[in-house]
This record gives sequence, structure tokens and C-alpha cells, in this order.
Amino acid sequence: MNREIKALTGVRGVAATMVMFYHFFENDSYASQFEPWMLRHGYLGVDLFFILSGFVMSLSYAQTFQTAVSLTDIRIFLVKRFARIYPLYIFITVLFVLKQSYNFSGAVQAPFGIGDLVACVLMIQAWGVAVASPAGATWSLSTEVFAYLVFPFAAHWVVFRRGHFAWALAWICGTAIVLVAMSGQGVSGQLDVVQPDSILPLVRSLAGFGLGMVACWSVRQDVARRLLGSSFVLLGIIAAFVLASVERAPDLAMFVLLPLLVCTLYFESSATRAVFANKLSYHLGLVSYSMYLVHPLFVPIKIRLQAMLEPQLGVSSHWIVLLFVVLMSWGLSVGLYTLVEKPGRSLFQAVLLRRHRQNAMPAEPMARPS
Repeated sequence: MNREIKALTGVRGVAATMVMFYHFFENDSYASQFEPWMLRHGYLGVDLFFILSGFVMSLSYAQTFQTAVSLTDIRIFLVKRFARIYPLYIFITVLFVLKQSYNFSGAVQAPFGIGDLVACVLMIQAWGVAVASPAGATWSLSTEVFAYLVFPFAAHWVVFRRGHFAWALAWICGTAIVLVAMSGQGVSGQLDVVQPDSILPLVRSLAGFGLGMVACWSVRQDVARRLLGSSFVLLGIIAAFVLASVERAPDLAMFVLLPLLVCTLYFESSATRAVFANKLSYHLGLVSYSMYLVHPLFVPIKIRLQAMLEPQLGVSSHWIVLLFVVLMSWGLSVGLYTLVEKPGRSLFQAVLLRRHRQNAMPAEPMARPS
């Protein structure tokens, strides 16, 4: 599949924005009183990333592994995937290491040694190996790397084979996400499980990724278009999510809506294009990877600015500082997307895929979450 589905890019931007606001609000005791209920579940944007990743990769690459899984195809696939994430990942990791080394934030820093750095470079820090990571948001990328390693084999069996493989994977992933929710390790909610010394964040990621693959299999069925291709279905899913958040429903009640949302976006109804493929959503989707990784830099800055300005400006300082860090996060995201993410991706592929430039593996549509 070489065409771009803009709504899948746009929803990634919406998810990244939710995660960003969630982190900015959670450290503000005053502004959090006015935080919309949906943003209090902003960490579910990460679960949407996982589902989107499994879905889009299945659309883009599953056909390569339809008949066989060769080492050459695996190598090309992994290079293309790492080209997407690794250049910006390393750049952001270096920024956070410098921040921690010189204590720019003024906060108490967790110890970070050579072993931790090696684990971060190898992107295994969230595999339950109990290492420190200076850039907290990168845990989700570490878990995705694990998913990349198993994807070629899973895609071979799930996307193009008989439905019982997809149903079996759906049952396994559904059971896994329930176990994560019931673990009691969620920070702000059932599924906000991010502890570096636990394997549950990896389980959370793989469950979402697998459900994304199942969603890709689902949209290939004729019944899916009849049931999920309508604008009314999309509006119903959004309304159900809002209602569940207002009624403080468990995370699982909202999580089950996410694969349905992704399937609905695939069919590109008029409502889908209006809500998730408009210019703003699409722009945020393009820079969403950069925004997701860079906005945590501004969390301690926000805390310090509020403490400095509140004596002079009162409660209005909270909104002024919030606007400032949001604009700074967005502006830096645009810069990183233009100067690091795009050229880094091209350079990575040019160096590592010289011998395979004429390979027929399809280009990935701009709908990849990170």
C-alpha cells in the first residue's frame, strides 16, 4: 500500500497532543482542576500509538512476508523501521543526557551510568532489564523495537492467513492488556504502566501492536466496511470516548474503542477527513514523533517558571506558562522534524540500503506513530 491515509497521520497528531497536555497538566495542581476529563486519560494516546504502529506496518509491509520470511527482507524492513525512529531518538537521548549531566532542570536526578547508556543506545531499556533512562518518553520506542523483531513472523501468519490466526492473536492480546490493567501498577490509571523494572510496559506495547495487526486483518473483510465505514460510526466512537472519560470509566472501557477508531479511519469517511485529515491535525501528525519526544524537556521548565511568575502574576501565570511551553514544544518539534528527523531518515536508509535501492518493498505511508 503506497497511498497515504491522511487521517491516520492526523490521529497520531491528536494522540501526541493529548500525551503532551496530560504531562503538562499533571504537574500543575491549579490548572489540573480545569483539565478536560479526556486529557486526564492522555496516557492512552501511547496505547493508540502502539495500535496504529501495528496497523500501519501491517498495511505497509505485511505483503513482503506473505509467502516467506527471508533474512534479506527482514534486514530491509528493520533498516526502514530504524531509519524512522533512530536518528531523532539518539538526538533526543543526547539532549536529555546533557540536561541531566548539567542539571539544567534543577530537579533531583536519578543516577545514570554507562550500563544505562548502553541499554538506551541498544533501545532495550524498557524490556524489563531495570535500567535508568534519561528520556522517559523513549520507553515506548524501546518496546516497539521488540515488536519490530517479531513482526515479520507474526505478519506472515496473521494478516493474510485464515481468520483463526487473527482471532487467536486478538484473544492473546486482549488477555494481556487486561492483565496489565489489573496489575495495580498504573500510575494515573489502569493502563498507565511505565515502570522500567517491570516487563508489563513491554506487554502493554505488544498487546496494542498485536491488536493493530488484527485491525489490519479486519479491514480486509467486506463486513468491516459495511459496519465501520460510515461517518456516524466515527462520531459514535468519539462520543463514546468522551462519555466514558466524563463518567470516569475504567481505562479498559476506553481502550476497546481505539482499534475500532483506527479501523474507521482507514475507510476515510467524510467525518474522518473533516476531523482527522484537516490541515491542523495533519500538520500535528507530521511533527508528532518529534513533539512526543521533545515535550518532556519542558515539564521541569514549566514547574520552575510557574514558581517564579506566580508571586507576580497570580493564578494567571499557570495559563501563561502553559501556553508558553506548548508553543515551545510545537516550535521545537517543527525544527527537529525538518532538521533531524527527515534528513536523518534519508541518510540512514541511503547508507544502509545501498545494495537494495531497487528492492520492491513498498514505501510506508505517512501514518506511522512513534
